[in-house]
Amino acid sequence: MLAASAPTSSRAYAQDAAPTDAPRVDASAAEDTAAPDDTDADRIVETATAEEVADEAAEIDDPPDGDAPLAAEPASPAERERPAPQLTFYGSLHGEWELRFDGLSDIPLFALPREPGTRALGQNIWASQWIRLRGELGLRPYLKLVAQVDVLRGVVVGDTAVGIAPSAWRRDRRIGFGDDASCTEEARCERLYPGFELRTLYLEWTSRAGVLRVGQQGFYWGLGIVANDGDHRPVFGDYQYGDLVERIAYAMKPLGPQHPFTIAAAADLVYDDGPFDLRQGDTMYQGVLSAFWKENGPSDAAVGTSPVSRERTIGAFVAYRNGVDRDDDVLEVGIVDLFARWDVPEASGGRLFAAFEGAYIFGTTSLARTIYRDSDRIAQLQWAAQLGRTNAHLDVVLEGGYSSGDSNSEDGVQRRATMDGDHRVGLILFPEVINWMSARAVASANSTAIVGRPGRGSDLVPTNGGVAGAMYLFPYVVWRPKAFIEARIGAVIARTTSPNVDPVAQRLYSESRNWRGGDPAFRDLGLELDAAVLLSTELRDHVTLTGGVEGGVFFPGRAFTDAGGAVMREIGLIRGRVGLRW
Repeated sequence: MLAASAPTSSRAYAQDAAPTDAPRVDASAAEDTAAPDDTDADRIVETATAEEVADEAAEIDDPPDGDAPLAAEPASPAERERPAPQLTFYGSLHGEWELRFDGLSDIPLFALPREPGTRALGQNIWASQWIRLRGELGLRPYLKLVAQVDVLRGVVVGDTAVGIAPSAWRRDRRIGFGDDASCTEEARCERLYPGFELRTLYLEWTSRAGVLRVGQQGFYWGLGIVANDGDHRPVFGDYQYGDLVERIAYAMKPLGPQHPFTIAAAADLVYDDGPFDLRQGDTMYQGVLSAFWKENGPSDAAVGTSPVSRERTIGAFVAYRNGVDRDDDVLEVGIVDLFARWDVPEASGGRLFAAFEGAYIFGTTSLARTIYRDSDRIAQLQWAAQLGRTNAHLDVVLEGGYSSGDSNSEDGVQRRATMDGDHRVGLILFPEVINWMSARAVASANSTAIVGRPGRGSDLVPTNGGVAGAMYLFPYVVWRPKAFIEARIGAVIARTTSPNVDPVAQRLYSESRNWRGGDPAFRDLGLELDAAVLLSTELRDHVTLTGGVEGGVFFPGRAFTDAGGAVMREIGLIRGRVGLRW
């Protein structure tokens, strides 16, 4: 999305009983308990810098027994004899290999110009994989170098999607090396992609004064609806993207190393956050300031050997973004984002919690300019909230969210807000159906069969799986009866927050219609039911084999009627999961 946050984050709980990728219960996904039990390594890919690195600074300022503080002069001869903090060189390498086998119903789409055989997504059965490596070298307690890389990420075998090139989730390519410049007929195009991406590479210095971090980083804030690093596991599905920046960040605790109040500031050059990609010639600068109060730790109550963690956070960030894209169009926006989470113990040993993140984005842009106007005003609102109960064996959560819609994208005000695509809500409606419909609309409009260059602002239309111009309820339950098994069930009920208008058709044809060509007055997006069973077993120390199956069925609402008034048929998805984590 448009915003980037100061480096802060939080985890809902870290339960030994959770067998695999724990669900997004509050401010972020819960601790992945299938990963190795190495606290430093687990945290290196998060952008919880302001909280975690300030805590590291506190450890230097107030070391354990036997370690001296970094004071200029001890107060007594006995203290003067205490040794300085011990310097320890260390290194770690963790990672994951994940394999997915997917079966998906046909998703009907508008055919590409002059290609009548492209009236569907074209991807029904396929397998995909990725390898994510996380490495860290350092000199405790002061210095560390952190890197994360994705290798061989993409479709391995089976169908590839057709006509979705504007989407950031490029399922139209297989892993491989070669030249796809000869693609002239989309339905028969074979694209290749090496599947390599350097996600993070940064140096971090910790001292009494705070923590300084320099390099390429991901960023995450609150529930992840605006800034999401693409490294927090969702309840259903997988992370796909990640907002990455070239960043200089500084975090400190001005009221003392043990005080829960933290402030952080960052100066960024955006590397890739969806609409802006430095590799494609876009240049976006960003300044961020955040402040928050946070206390966390083990709860007084526990179930078995697995305590439920306490987490209470109140904070805000403000950001200013100013940049120029590859076509010399300008974006200048401000972002105000508020986040809060509070929990209390309950009699059965768990905790009741509430969480909220709300963001307002405002400014101006020429990204969608026309011959009639040089720029548009931006006024977008989005929020998400959660209520729930967590314990070591059962989580019950109700999430709801809202993103402002825009029934007239040509009136000079861009109101449609899109949540970050890695804030995943369900398996099908937002990540699949609306994602590919919005991408196909842009692919058709930009087809070389009818135009010579892409339309201005077209990069802003694909939702990339995020909630756009819609409100939703997302209740889900996570049950962990044994240490090696986890069951999840959930539902998504959604409707649009304004008439369901395809902005591409509105610009090209001066016609207000939905993604399927039907009446935009219908707002009911429909109902989705999802379920998953996940398993894990430890093969050896710090090596875990995971597996399972997840799937869902989407029952479309009247917002998906075609020009004849017929509602789209049901869409189903089933996915097999195999993974190895170390």
